[in-house]
Parts: sequence; C-alpha cells; structure tokens
Amino acid sequence: MSVLALRYALVALALVFVFSSVWASAKRPSRDRQHPHRYRQPIAVAIIGWLLVSAGFFIGLTSFTVRGASELWPMRITGVVAVLVGAFFLMMHRNRYVELRRDGVRFRTAFGRVREIAVADAVEVRMLSGTRHPMIQVRSRQGVRLRVNARRYPIGEVFTVAR
Repeated sequence: MSVLALRYALVALALVFVFSSVWASAKRPSRDRQHPHRYRQPIAVAIIGWLLVSAGFFIGLTSFTVRGASELWPMRITGVVAVLVGAFFLMMHRNRYVELRRDGVRFRTAFGRVREIAVADAVEVRMLSGTRHPMIQVRSRQGVRLRVNARRYPIGEVFTVAR
C-alpha cells in the first residue's frame, strides 16, 4: 500500500511541477541576456527537450543492448523518435526569437531562418481567437508570415502605434 501511495505522490508532484513551470513561463516572457529586446522560447521548452533526449537515449540504449531483442523494435523506434523530437525542441529553443523594433519585427524561425516584417510592409495584422490563446498574425507583402501568442509577445503594440 505504501508503494502505491508513493507512486501517486510522485505523479502528483510531477504534475504540480509541470503546471507551475508552464504557468510561470506564460506569465513572464523569457528574454535573451545579450539582447534584452529579444523574446525567446520559455526555458520549459529546453527542459522538455533535454528530458526527451535523455529518456530516448536510455530507451534506445536498453533496446539495442539487450540479448534476444528481436521483439524490441517498438522500443527501438520509440527511443529514436524521442531523441529526434527532443533534439527538435532543443533546436527550437536555441534558434527561435522575436525581436521588437520601432519599425517592425525581426524574428528567427525554429530552423534558423532570419525573417523581418517592417511596419510599412505589413499587409495584414489580425487577431486570431479560435485557438486556446489569443494569437496575432502579421503578413507582409513578400509573403512572410508571423503567428505568435499575443499575451507573450506584444507585437500588436508595434503595428498599432506605428500606423
């Protein structure tokens, strides 16, 4: 009975940690230390990435080193997929930022491409309310599109004040 209680206590503690870290990252935007005017992904993205990489590594290590592992193909696939998804999360945390300027927005995608939308080039600025969080979408004449959380990134202020 005490093992079951310990298991439930650990699961409850993990859930409280996850929900509190998500709540804290949503309330306070993450800024770059070298460039304070850049908004970055929350640190929870990097933590999730490292957890997935390490869990995938250990799952893969276990499945590839066990003798008689002909039935362990699902475990091998799970390990490889967890490492790849974790690496994507780490790459996304490392690369993605949104930089607010007086004349527009400069941002870098998850894959490292730097894009820029000037206020004068903005064709469409609209609020999307069909999602869980209010999203703002900005599209330029060249077809560059940026869609971000309106609560975390105050992009709407740049385009409404400048117009």
